[in-house]
Amino acid sequence: MDKNVDSEKVNKQVMELWDEFGPGISRLCHMKLSNYPQDAEDVTSEIYLALHNAVYDDKIKGNPKSWLYSVTRNLINKKYKEIIQRRKRYVSLNDKNYCHRLSYEIDILEPRVSEEKIMEMKKEIEGELSPDENNLLDLIYRKKKKHKKIAKKLDTTENAVKQRNYRLKRNIKSKAHRKMEDYINSL
Repeated sequence: MDKNVDSEKVNKQVMELWDEFGPGISRLCHMKLSNYPQDAEDVTSEIYLALHNAVYDDKIKGNPKSWLYSVTRNLINKKYKEIIQRRKRYVSLNDKNYCHRLSYEIDILEPRVSEEKIMEMKKEIEGELSPDENNLLDLIYRKKKKHKKIAKKLDTTENAVKQRNYRLKRNIKSKAHRKMEDYINSL
């Protein structure tokens, strides 16, 4: 019988707190995750459950509003990380889709960047590469040659080709990040 009384008391307290702060928290979630409404709903539900558990375990000490908004901020940040992991986007280096796919997390920026602008950036990046880098890009990703054959053709070791490939990908990735940041900042 005590458990039912406690449960009713907890439910009443949770409902009072949610009625007071829930709409603001829901708006905050939808504002911060405006491109992902389903994720905003998920975060709002998680916050409600966290509130219920905290009230039940009597973990809210001090101001419940600050506790709720702190939990909200933490869960939104956690959700952003999940979104980025869940939706990595691969940007190919040319229109013909010949191959090299550059992993670039443009998830959050995506709605503001058109496909035409992304293609323009890819062409600019290709134009900025050195002749040696373009040659390696062509051999590995367009012609799909193995490192061993490329090493023989370039008269070097296979490990050297692998290292050059690593540096090429790193160079392209840094250029892509820089171009994307510059474009977003110019909006």
